[in-house]
Amino acid sequence: MISRRSILSAVAALPLFGYVTTAKAQADGTQPKMHAAIKSLQNAKEHLDDATQDKGGHKGKAKKFIDQAIAEVQKGINYDRTHGNDKAKTR
Repeated sequence: MISRRSILSAVAALPLFGYVTTAKAQADGTQPKMHAAIKSLQNAKEHLDDATQDKGGHKGKAKKFIDQAIAEVQKGINYDRTHGNDKAKTR
């Protein structure tokens, strides 16, 4: 059974993993921690996909929350890119 605590634990671990989601990010190495967060969220969604059944609808809801989180992280990346944040390369 996937609990809210499990999802929160996965989200808390996001900065521990590295991943680059776009070709531009691969080329210039910007915002590795934000891209790591996206990869971790994608990984969590894959685990949910592999889980059996729908867990009373909670698995589906968790996947929607993950999609929303990915979108928000991407918005943060885009915000820094369009607002000239000089520290964006390291976060």
